[in-house]
Amino acid sequence: MRKISVLILLCLFFGFSLSIISQEAEKTKKLPEDKSGSGSKIMEKEDIGDFSIKITRFYFGRENIRLTVTENELISESSIAVNKKNYSLTRRKLTGPERKSLKKFLSGFPLEEFKESYYNKGVKDGMQLRFEIRINETEKKIYVANYYIEELGELAAEIAKLLPEDNINYSKDNGSTEIEM
Repeated sequence: MRKISVLILLCLFFGFSLSIISQEAEKTKKLPEDKSGSGSKIMEKEDIGDFSIKITRFYFGRENIRLTVTENELISESSIAVNKKNYSLTRRKLTGPERKSLKKFLSGFPLEEFKESYYNKGVKDGMQLRFEIRINETEKKIYVANYYIEELGELAAEIAKLLPEDNINYSKDNGSTEIEM
């Protein structure tokens, strides 16, 4: 009787897990294959229609800084949950050259290659970021805790160029552990 109960629980668990995995797979749409016949998935410059990038930096587990960049504007919020009296909001339109530079950068960005999260289990607190990225119809949320991923670091640096100062501060030098994709 006990073996049957355990077997039933395992079947339910795996069935539920497979259901979640298939739902997540549907949410993340893949890019079309290139026309060269190589089978690789690429995004060409002219393929970048609209995009949205949101980078949230956490402080003691609470949102502290949130940057949102779309094809048309930049929104920067700081001291969101940590110190409400110092809350600041900056909102401005992107210039033509800024938009062009971001689209060029995103045209080669390997969005579909990222996992959902990267953790350094050896660190209890520290640098925590959430990247929410949409390029055309492809979307991905990536949570990073005390890891440095070069491609995300390059994206953060590209966004930081739009700001008066780099308040994202996601670099190899900030104490994150570098991993390869």
